[in-house]
Amino acid sequence: MKFKTSYEVETCQSMKDAVGEWITTQRFPLFGTATYRHPHHIRVEKAHRDASHFTRLLSRKVLGKHTVDRQGKYLTTMMFVEQGKDRNNTHIHFFIKGIIYNANRIWKSKIDNALDVMILDEREAERRTYTMKEQLALDDEIISPKACFLPHLIP
Repeated sequence: MKFKTSYEVETCQSMKDAVGEWITTQRFPLFGTATYRHPHHIRVEKAHRDASHFTRLLSRKVLGKHTVDRQGKYLTTMMFVEQGKDRNNTHIHFFIKGIIYNANRIWKSKIDNALDVMILDEREAERRTYTMKEQLALDDEIISPKACFLPHLIP
């Protein structure tokens, strides 16, 4: 286990709190977790690629392929890749706006080594800071920027 300075611990906690507050302001209606069959064999790089691909597939299913491919519009999404406390349980958490159907079927059929997807109503689940719980060090890459689409932040 990597030793952390008190500065790093405080900064990580500040990041968690800030992201949680920001997510609250975005009013995401749905929270999801996508898991793998053998999470200890999944590299973080693969999970980030899978998160991006899954965002694209969900967006195409809901918005249509022409909207996604030609107009570059996606469902409003925030994706987070986590590895578990012991770094042997790679999985993806996400917040998403839009009506999601067939998410589990898409995940299982289009993502290699996929296990399942669980989607909860965020108003009941209240998972705002849950996605950053494994931000244990400043160099942990949890937010998956290529899998996030926040249209109101794009100029």
